[in-house]
Amino acid sequence: MRVPGSHEVPWAAHALAKRRGRDVVIGLGVLIAGDTNHHEMVGDSVSHALQHVAITTGVPVINGVIVANTRAQAVARTAGKIDRGAEFAAAALEMAALKRKVSR
Repeated sequence: MRVPGSHEVPWAAHALAKRRGRDVVIGLGVLIAGDTNHHEMVGDSVSHALQHVAITTGVPVINGVIVANTRAQAVARTAGKIDRGAEFAAAALEMAALKRKVSR
């Protein structure tokens, strides 16, 4: 589900987590620093909100929202040597398996 910005990711994650049959949800986004620290505030808010979604719905939520100082840093973390996408996917699979195990 695509949303207009990172601040909207928790709403989408919650909507998906409420649907039956979801083992895990991954929230993805990129926040790049500007002239103020707004990106840090949004990143912190999104992180807390995604944890709230996980706790209230019982569906693990992987926080894949990257906070970077520059576009180059964001690219390096998403398409470069540091493959955060693969890390998020691996974490999602691990948490989905754990959810199924504890749900038995």
